[in-house]
Amino acid sequence: MQDRTINNALLALHRQIAQGDGAGLEHVLALMAMRGLSKPR
Repeated sequence: MQDRTINNALLALHRQIAQGDGAGLEHVLALMAMRGLSKPR
């Protein structure tokens, strides 16, 4: 799997969780940080 695909999947997951109940958001943010992605606005 390409890095770009993984990054896009993490961003989409962040968006979905943030719009929901927020459960697991800290885990997604940790994975994003490990990959060097900044927190979306």
